[in-house]
Amino acid sequence: DVGHPYVSTVGSIQYAVQCIRPDVPHALSVTRRYQAKTGEAHWSAVKTILKYLKRTKDMFLIYGSGELLLEGYNEASFQSDDADAKSQSELGVVPSIAEPVVIFCDNNRAIAQATKLRSHQRSKNILRCYHLLRKMVSRADIKMDQVSLAENTADPLTKLISQIAHTEHLDKMGLRLMGWLALGQGPVTYDITKYGAKSGADISQALLDAWKEACNSTSPSTIVIPRGTWSLSQVKLLGTNKAPLELQVQGTLQANPNPGQLPDNKGEWITINYVNYFTLSGGGVFDGQGQQAWKQNDCHKNRNCAKLPMNLSFNFINNSIIQDVTTKDSKNFHVNCISSHNVTFRRFTISAPGDSPNTDGIHLGRDTMINIVDSIIKTGDDCISIGDETKELHIQNVTCGPGHGISVGSLGGYAEEKDVQGIYVKNCTFIGTQNGVRVKTWPSAPATLTVSDLHFEDLIMDNVSSPIIIDQEYCPHNLCKKDRPSSIKISNVSIKNVRGTTNSAEAVTFICSGLKPCENVEVGDIDLTYTGNQGPITTKCANVKPKFVGKQNPPVCATTAQSA
Repeated sequence: DVGHPYVSTVGSIQYAVQCIRPDVPHALSVTRRYQAKTGEAHWSAVKTILKYLKRTKDMFLIYGSGELLLEGYNEASFQSDDADAKSQSELGVVPSIAEPVVIFCDNNRAIAQATKLRSHQRSKNILRCYHLLRKMVSRADIKMDQVSLAENTADPLTKLISQIAHTEHLDKMGLRLMGWLALGQGPVTYDITKYGAKSGADISQALLDAWKEACNSTSPSTIVIPRGTWSLSQVKLLGTNKAPLELQVQGTLQANPNPGQLPDNKGEWITINYVNYFTLSGGGVFDGQGQQAWKQNDCHKNRNCAKLPMNLSFNFINNSIIQDVTTKDSKNFHVNCISSHNVTFRRFTISAPGDSPNTDGIHLGRDTMINIVDSIIKTGDDCISIGDETKELHIQNVTCGPGHGISVGSLGGYAEEKDVQGIYVKNCTFIGTQNGVRVKTWPSAPATLTVSDLHFEDLIMDNVSSPIIIDQEYCPHNLCKKDRPSSIKISNVSIKNVRGTTNSAEAVTFICSGLKPCENVEVGDIDLTYTGNQGPITTKCANVKPKFVGKQNPPVCATTAQSA
């Protein structure tokens, strides 16, 4: 019976959900509906849940040592079933609690309906039971309080949410990594001043010594660089670490302004490799002092230009968080993140002048499951550049500008390059940038990779030169041959709800390969206004037949469109 093992598997997952894994109930609730009639798609969904649980098997639900306070979170699915008005989700609380149980809800109308004698017809959280809820509030069994949508921990229990939001809710739920925590006796702090670090002197050796001890610790460790200004010549911090590790930079680290004085003139300023469950935080600044080096940069006209050091290089890091720090005036890229998995950049700030050459904000390559959220990037090149073999990248709530926008590529320059898949850019703002979102591939290139599942949504353009570009004839400064079309295939692209202003008459450009035309490109709700005086606003298209949804201003892939 094909249904029996399916039911057994679903039941096993249910057991984990009830005991230690409150992060998968919504996915389980969907698969649980098909126990009587199971198909291949249902088995695939269940296997996906099992794979997720296997990857995160070190996570457990942890209760703190302090006094436990019972709180509830209510989502807007109460009595919302269309057929019989029954609830699709439930919230039960223990009745014998001395203090009122706080029920957090993200619907102000529902709170008002539960606490005040008036009706709100549009509220679906309460509906028929508001009299009972009012009675429970009046006798202090419960207390209704408002919570923002972003903070509502009920969301992952009841609805499909983004990977970024799901990850952020795990900590609020109390899910922690237990495998390493059980090994030690508690967190350990390593202050670099205890290892000989002094203001005005190079702290590289002190940082290396603290790092070595922290990596060897079986307890969670924090390396602290205190407030103040510290000189750092160059450092390579290598794992592997035996327990979760945090580098807390509270002060300002300054590089030598002269790149020729680096101990390793081919290396980066700060390199962090082979770490797992690593956190970089602290509110500090990485100051590359790149002004002198920028004058030496001729990479805009020389593909074999002399290499300059990047501020931060991350290689082979997994399950890590980079948050609440600033990288400033790098001599080259600010961040290079390669061959890494499940890394989140959050509240990350990048700062450099708009004319600083080759100062890409964050460059990615051969990475999976990278999140860049709630960040500000001001620089002289791409705010975010996406190299080959990048998969499942989520960029959300990022402000870019000055800079060259968010770019997939350039791709195709090397034969060994591999596919790019699953790029999501949402709720981002571009201010005075050279481009908005761009895909660029080299013509006459040896690579034959594919680029697919690119999704650009809810974007604001503020005086952007080229808001939307697919350019498969990318060849800056004529540094390539154009004797044959690009052999890279671009497919499954969606561009939705892009609005704002452009200072270029050519607002949208889709120049796809004549050898492998773009496929399944969907364009919806474009509203761009031209602020210049070089004629009517236009779009340019070749080797693509987009599908249109909603309104487009200007009309995309029309020869000429009048400005609105």
